[in-house]
Amino acid sequence: MEYKRMALMLLLLWMACNDRSPLGTAMVATMKDSVVSQPKPNVVGAPIATDSLAYNQKWQQLVHGRPSSKWPPKTCYPLPGAVLPFRRVVAFYGNFYSSGMGILGQLTPDELLERLRIVAGNWESADSLTPVQPAIHYIAVTAQRSPGKDGKYRLRMPFSQVDKAVDLAGE
Repeated sequence: MEYKRMALMLLLLWMACNDRSPLGTAMVATMKDSVVSQPKPNVVGAPIATDSLAYNQKWQQLVHGRPSSKWPPKTCYPLPGAVLPFRRVVAFYGNFYSSGMGILGQLTPDELLERLRIVAGNWESADSLTPVQPAIHYIAVTAQRSPGKDGKYRLRMPFSQVDKAVDLAGE
């Protein structure tokens, strides 16, 4: 069950493109509403189309109505249900075994979640036009000084620690 939640969390954080819908010069504010049809993902309740007008308007908001030739980038429309750019991701990161690798190793789970809620609320207050998506970014693989049994200079964290991060993200 935890892996299904983890897969769903990763799916929601994944921003993908559909090459049939180039953004091009579609950033014009007078553009008519359009919907890009795309196949429905295997997520219950997920939208089946991306509203290109809402996407273009969001980019206009993000560049304060002053796009340049380089920004926003000319790209594809995101797949339905994409988190970015429609939400602001506020993430706390780290590793539970190390206080030097981020806040996850510095606070208890209750303190961490309370602080994350406060920071997410501050961002929501600062920009009420962009909903906030709190997140946990767990550093599950760390670099090592010497090679492990597999000959690689890395250490993977135990599944129990990854599950702990997934459980925190679900709260």
